Amino acid sequence: MDRSAILLVAMFFANIRHNPVVDAAFKGMRPAVVALIVAPLMGIVKGMAWWGMAVVVAVGLMVWYFSISPVLFLIAAAAAGVIYVFLTSRRAKSDLQ
Repeated sequence: MDRSAILLVAMFFANIRHNPVVDAAFKGMRPAVVALIVAPLMGIVKGMAWWGMAVVVAVGLMVWYFSISPVLFLIAAAAAGVIYVFLTSRRAKSDLQ
């Protein structure tokens, strides 16, 4: 169902994308979209350590400058999280014995 809805929207948009009114509307929406992305990030940043912010900025720059897919960073972060939890839980178990 989701794929068909996306296909219908894409087909409709293909017919009107060269319309100056539609183009102007999408250009007007850009600042709102940026605000919707930045607002939750500001809440996350408030509780973040300086090194966490440095990692976020570094990843953002690598995605932008080197055109590296953000999906690769998500996979690497998930793997690092799994390894971290595995190692810390293993260390905690050995400390209890």
